[in-house]
Amino acid sequence: MICQEATGLPAASVEMLRQQCMLNVNMPDGGLTGGAQFANGPCSRTGALGGCQIMAGGAAVTNWYCDDGSGLLTPADVMTLCAGLGTFVPA
Repeated sequence: MICQEATGLPAASVEMLRQQCMLNVNMPDGGLTGGAQFANGPCSRTGALGGCQIMAGGAAVTNWYCDDGSGLLTPADVMTLCAGLGTFVPA
């Protein structure tokens, strides 16, 4: 599970982010199904392995990666995902 947290965005951008979140639920991805929820607030850190933060135009967007119980994703994996894309943020 991934939770995307954005701070410093204007209201119009928050609405656009909400629409994109709900649109992506219906996108086929190799037969995988998913679900999405939108909340205008911070992501829970419960079960979080770490985040990858990108700064853009005064806004901070952090993708928090959460443990799904499979043991296939570790904090070190999240750190590797962030390399070259953003800044790793420990949970």
